[in-house]
Amino acid sequence: MRFRDFTVQLCDGHRVGIAVVGRDDAFPIISCHGSGSSRLDVGLLVTQAEQAGVRLIALDRPGAVAPTHNLAIACSPGLMMSL
Repeated sequence: MRFRDFTVQLCDGHRVGIAVVGRDDAFPIISCHGSGSSRLDVGLLVTQAEQAGVRLIALDRPGAVAPTHNLAIACSPGLMMSL
């Protein structure tokens, strides 16, 4: 079981908080948390992710914990691909 939590800085200087659970070689799924929570919620799903053979990747939304980006950037496919 793995839980990793880190922040990356994008080339434009914005920061994005990311939490990942599951094996590195598992099928990746982007987890989009709701209002009032953060990327850290995936930490509750470590066992389930391992059992299902998936890797959950959660990014903080604007205004939650670590990010300095805006909503348009957070929802862009380009951001997801670069991560």
